[in-house]
Amino acid sequence: MDNLFNSLRCKVHLTWSEQDHKEVEVNEPADIYRIVRDELVNSDREILMSVLLTANHTIIGIETVSIGNLHSCTVTARELFKSAILANASSIVLCHNHTSGDLTPSDQDRKITKKLKEAGKLLGIIVLDHLIITNKGFTSMADDSRLKSILSKTIKKH
Repeated sequence: MDNLFNSLRCKVHLTWSEQDHKEVEVNEPADIYRIVRDELVNSDREILMSVLLTANHTIIGIETVSIGNLHSCTVTARELFKSAILANASSIVLCHNHTSGDLTPSDQDRKITKKLKEAGKLLGIIVLDHLIITNKGFTSMADDSRLKSILSKTIKKH
């Protein structure tokens, strides 16, 4: 029976893409924008990324959670929070691009942000912000007055 247990035992751990992982602290949404911008604005499809953070807002890692099509990108809480849980993240910042160049959050963006914020609360992982990124710049949904009741305001405004 001991051999059966050992054969079924799994080990889950976090690995970085590169050996020289650097500690980067973020203080405002613009810090995250500068890091993920090139990856998102050069895509012809919508991409959703999650920036995983420690309690003092040091980046643990960045994960591409979902790649969609020209106009949309789907995500579930299960997919989004998997890496955050494995990385022992205290909080996350969502980032996704609008290939249209429109910086305005869509109704769907607002709905999914609210849903993921609530899921994060259950898991003890704070959704700090959701950035909409285009080649024109970015919008912080935490700075959107309609969303202040949804998102925590724990990082400075840009």
